[in-house]
Amino acid sequence: MSEPTQQIRLIRHGETEWSASMWHTGRTGIGLTPTGERQATVLGGMSAERRFALVRCSHTITRSQESIINQRGAK
Repeated sequence: MSEPTQQIRLIRHGETEWSASMWHTGRTGIGLTPTGERQATVLGGMSAERRFALVRCSHTITRSQESIINQRGAK
């Protein structure tokens, strides 16, 4: 009998004004655009039935929190 396979999933936040403009930075607290909110909601639907053993977030907590809330629903 083989051991269960473990997977690592890397999920990035949805679109921001800066990423839409092709400006990329990891040190701002810019929130999600309406498109980014929709992207997070779609991802949430895809991952809602999965259980994660560990979730790690970057220090840019605003986008991370918005993405998680949109993904999992405000529970």
